[in-house]
Amino acid sequence: MREVVVGSPASNAGLRAGDVITAVDGKTVATVAELRQALEIKPGDEKRKLDLSIVRDHHEQHVRVELEKREPGVHWNEAAISGMNSADWKRVQAQAKAEMDAARRAMQQTQEKLSDQQRVISEKMKHAMEVYQKDVVRQKELQLQKVQRALERQNDVI
Repeated sequence: MREVVVGSPASNAGLRAGDVITAVDGKTVATVAELRQALEIKPGDEKRKLDLSIVRDHHEQHVRVELEKREPGVHWNEAAISGMNSADWKRVQAQAKAEMDAARRAMQQTQEKLSDQQRVISEKMKHAMEVYQKDVVRQKELQLQKVQRALERQNDVI
């Protein structure tokens, strides 16, 4: 075993990192695939007790381990560390998913509000630019009129 997670069935049975499992219920296991198959909980079973033969520090030992059925995707390094069983972990995952979905909806609503606000700001800026342009045109027209009147007065003088 490379790692034993605190709170896992392996930890509860007293297994340690470095232990080598050589047999399950008296049946020799030589590969990881054989070990997985031997540890598999049969359909309909919630728990399973097994006798493991292990080698630790060059000495053969026997330990009893109790496995319980886990939901797909629930790993001991997630559930066992927190001290939760599979049902609790599944409930926490469902709650986290619901919270994530709610946060996603809130973000989408915020983005929609921002888009609306950006549209309003854009319309206000467009209106302000139109007013500014009209004001500039009006000022230029007034300046032009002054210049024309000044020219007319000069023409009248000549």
